[in-house]
Amino acid sequence: MRYATEVCGILGGIGTNIHSFIELGLPELKKRGPDNQSYLALSNSLIMGASRLAMTDLHPRSNQPMVDPENKNVIVFNGEIYNYVKLKKRLLSSGIRFTTQSDTEVLLKLLSIYGTKIIPELEGMFSFVFFDYKKKILILSRDFLGKKPLFYHLDSNIFLFSSQTNIIKNFLGTSKISMDSVSQFLKFGYLFDPNTIYQDIYSVKPGEVMVFDIENLKIISSEIFVPFIHSQRTDELVVAQAVDESILERTVGHNSFAISLSGGVDSSIIAMQCAKYKLPVTAYTLSFKGADKDVYNEDSKSARLIARKLRIDFKEITMPSAENIPELLDQYLYSISQPNSNPTGISQIFLYSQIAKDGHRLALTGDGGDEIFGGYARHSQAKSIGFLSRLSFLNQSRLIENKIGNPKIVNQFLSVALKANSFDFWMFWHLISDSTTVRKISNLNSEIIFDNEVYLKLNEIFGDGSKVSEIMIKDLSIWLSMESNPRLDSVSMWNSIEARSPFQSEKVVKSGYDQMKKNHYKKLGKQILIDNFPDVINLPLVNKKLGFISPLGYWLRSNPKLIDNSISYLETKICLNISEINKLRSAPERGQWGEFKILWNLIVLSRWLELNS
Repeated sequence: MRYATEVCGILGGIGTNIHSFIELGLPELKKRGPDNQSYLALSNSLIMGASRLAMTDLHPRSNQPMVDPENKNVIVFNGEIYNYVKLKKRLLSSGIRFTTQSDTEVLLKLLSIYGTKIIPELEGMFSFVFFDYKKKILILSRDFLGKKPLFYHLDSNIFLFSSQTNIIKNFLGTSKISMDSVSQFLKFGYLFDPNTIYQDIYSVKPGEVMVFDIENLKIISSEIFVPFIHSQRTDELVVAQAVDESILERTVGHNSFAISLSGGVDSSIIAMQCAKYKLPVTAYTLSFKGADKDVYNEDSKSARLIARKLRIDFKEITMPSAENIPELLDQYLYSISQPNSNPTGISQIFLYSQIAKDGHRLALTGDGGDEIFGGYARHSQAKSIGFLSRLSFLNQSRLIENKIGNPKIVNQFLSVALKANSFDFWMFWHLISDSTTVRKISNLNSEIIFDNEVYLKLNEIFGDGSKVSEIMIKDLSIWLSMESNPRLDSVSMWNSIEARSPFQSEKVVKSGYDQMKKNHYKKLGKQILIDNFPDVINLPLVNKKLGFISPLGYWLRSNPKLIDNSISYLETKICLNISEINKLRSAPERGQWGEFKILWNLIVLSRWLELNS
C-alpha cells in the first residue's frame, strides 16, 4: 500500500510572542486540515505548526511537525511528492531507515542528506519549511507551478510564515494595503508573486528555494528551479504514457474520488482513462438554471452524455439562484488569501462544497491542458500574428482591417501585438483594464514589472522563438501558476478537498512541450493531446468549449445593491472617479462584457477588503 500525508496548512515563526501567533493561527487553518493540528517549540524561539488533512495514512505517526530523531531536523509540509517511492528506494539502498510510510518522512530525510540540491528532483505539488538544526537555517520552497501557497513576513524583530495571508496580517495588526498591488489587481484581477495585497507580506514564488538564517533573521539566498534542467529521466516519455502515469499516481490508494467534468477535451480524457482503469470515480458538473443564456449549460449537457457513455457515476450540481450570489461571493473571498476576481471562483466554491458533502476528499481536474497543448484561442491568434510580423506594415493593416474594420483599433493592435518577445504582447490577451483606464477610474498609476525566472528557464528549454511558444509558456508560468492554481487550491481546501491536476505533472509538462517544440508549435487546439488519445473524439464533447464560464452579467443585473454597496465602501479605501464608475454601472444592462468585467473587478476588490478589514 502506498501512503501519503497531505498536510494542507502550515505556519510558524521566530521572534517574540510566537506562541500567540501559532495558537491563534492554527484554528484558522482547520478547513485546510481538519484532522490534526499540532506545533513544536524549537531553538531560538522558533515554533513550527501544521494542520493536517489525512488522505490515506491515518496513523498519528505521520502527523506534523515531523522530527528526525537522528539529527533533530524538522519539517512542515503541504502537498504530496508523487515520486517519493522511487526516492525512498535510493535512501533505503544507502542504509537509511524509516518509521512511517509517508512521503513527508522521505522529504525530511532527503533534505537532511542532500539539502536544497534535491528539490528539483521532487515531482508533485508542495510547499514546505524545513529546519536544519545543525546549520540553524530554514529552507522554504514551493513547486514550480505554484500549486501550494506559502506566505511570509520579515522585519528586524520577527519572521513569520503561513499558508494564508490573513493569519500573518491578523497577528501583525498593522499591515497596510499596497496601492501598487491594488493598481495591478485592477489591471489583471489577481496579483503576481511575490507581491501580495499587503505592503509587508510576501509570497514565496513558484519554484523558489529560499534559505533563511534564524539567528540573524535574514534571507541568505533565493534561487528558482524548474525540474526539467535536473531531470534524471533520459528516455523520451510519450504524452499518453505520461498522462496515464500521472492519473494513477494521483489516485492510487483512494477508495473513491471526484472529477470535475466540463465536457471539454482535457477533463474528458481524464474521465475516459479513469473508466479504462476502472477507478472509483464520480464525475461532477455544474449547471446554471435561471441564467439568461443557455450557453452556460452546454458544458453540463455534454458532461452528462460523456459520463453515460463511459459508464461512470455522475452527479449534476445546480448553482443557486442569482440572489444567493452575494453570499457565495463572500464565501469565495473568505477562502482566498489574495483578491481574485475570476467569477469561476464562485462557481467552484459551490461545486466543491457539494463534492465535500458527498464525502470526497480528492478531486481531479483538467487544469493545465490548455497551457501545455495550445488550447486557448489566443494561441492560434498568436500564430497568425507570427505570420503577420513577416509582412509589410501596409499588408498587416489591410489583413487585420478586413477582420476588425476600425483603422484605429488596427494600429493599436499592431503596435502592441507585433512587438517581439515583449511582456506587452502577453498582456494584450490578459488585461481587464489598461493603465489609462485604471488612472481614469482610480487615479492609481504603477507599471507592471515582468520578472519571472520560471518563464525564462522554461523558455530556454522549450521556447522556439515564436509568438506561440512565448505566450504559451507565459500562460503556464504566470496565469496558471499565479491565478488559476492558487484559486483552485483555495476553494478546494476551503472544503477540505485536495484538488489534483494530472496534466500539470512534471512528466506531462515535459513530454507535452517537447512535442510542441518538435512540431514548431504548429499543432495547436490540443491536437497533440487528441493524437495521443484518439478515442476522445468519439465522446459527445461540447461543440465550442468556452471554459468554466459563469453568467456574470446575469448575476450583476440581479444584484444592483451589491454594486451600490461595493462602490460605496471602496470609495472609503481608494480614490475613485465616480463619474467614470457611474458609466460602468449600466454595462451589465448594455451587455458590454469588457466594461462589466471592470465593474466586477471593483466589486471583488471592495468585498475582499471589507471582509479582511
